[in-house]
Amino acid sequence: MSEIRNIIGEEQVKKACGGMSKSTRWRGERKGIFPKRVQLSDNRVGWFEDEIIEWQKNLQRGPAVFTENLKKGKYSKETHG
Repeated sequence: MSEIRNIIGEEQVKKACGGMSKSTRWRGERKGIFPKRVQLSDNRVGWFEDEIIEWQKNLQRGPAVFTENLKKGKYSKETHG
């Protein structure tokens, strides 16, 4: 039997990402450097909490690293499978 994964909403994801804007997260999803959302209904999306936690663990310290990776399209298959 599969393990049930917790899904978190927009406000929790925004808080977990230090207030990162929706558009920046969306671009990160498209480039494969931020976890992809899950469509819950016509007007509701969420993210698997474990993927957001893993993304946080893999953040590098330094100025605007995520933004630079976003521009370069860097992708880690180990963290985003």
